[in-house]
Amino acid sequence: MLLWIDDPSAVTLSRDLSNGSSTLRVDEQVFSVGYDGRYVVAKQHPHGNKKITNFFIIDAQKDSRMAANKDVVTGPLNDREFQKKAKELNLPAFTKTLDSLK
Repeated sequence: MLLWIDDPSAVTLSRDLSNGSSTLRVDEQVFSVGYDGRYVVAKQHPHGNKKITNFFIIDAQKDSRMAANKDVVTGPLNDREFQKKAKELNLPAFTKTLDSLK
């Protein structure tokens, strides 16, 4: 789930815990995501710095209510590292982008 509270420029990627709370998976500023049923991919400008683009991979099969980020999140990765992983894992395309944050 993409989440922001009071500030649409501070978008994070979080896991919904279905009880009104969530667990942070990727800090702000997430601006693009994709999902294929197994992997969630995310692009982030750390703290809104558009000169830097980080990439993250979340393995949804390993994710759970109690899972630590280190066990389910790969990243931050640079473009080259991400492209290599994308080929290895057949990662999904980025299908949702917040153009105002791109």
